[in-house]
Amino acid sequence: MDKIIYILYILVILTPSFRTHDIIASQGLFLNILNLIVTCFILFKGIYRDSSSTSYKSNIIPISIFLFLFWSCITTVKSINLIESFKTLTEVFTVCLALVNLVLISRYYKTELNFFFRLLLGMQLVELGFIYSQFLPDYLDGFTGGINYMNYKGLTGNKNIATFSILLKTPIVLLFLFSK
Repeated sequence: MDKIIYILYILVILTPSFRTHDIIASQGLFLNILNLIVTCFILFKGIYRDSSSTSYKSNIIPISIFLFLFWSCITTVKSINLIESFKTLTEVFTVCLALVNLVLISRYYKTELNFFFRLLLGMQLVELGFIYSQFLPDYLDGFTGGINYMNYKGLTGNKNIATFSILLKTPIVLLFLFSK
């Protein structure tokens, strides 16, 4: 069951745009629906009771993420554009909830760390493959139509998010590949 949940979280990136202006809106909707389903699964299965909360206190990553969420809540109060700040805050909350769900599921099912690294490697290869599949025809054509950087946005629908995603996963993937 845990691997199905992980694959569903990975499939968020493949969500179609449903004719929205920004593909991130449909990906956010799918991620929120998935978070709701997985959270209900965790609550009904009682998974939250089985995981030890002491490991959260000693791990810097969850502490940093929740401090970031807390800081986002504070800065939303004094923002100039309150609606945009609240929208961004809900996106941050959605990502934090997804992280908590994944951590609880992985601890309950005792998922191996190598599985996560293989998933990250697969995600990285799919993302890079999609970007290169858009870049190579332009390159082989000699960029006769000019360079349109918006074509190289990958599966995320935004070149900045695609770049951040690749840069975030690269050190982890390299650590996994060279540690063997």
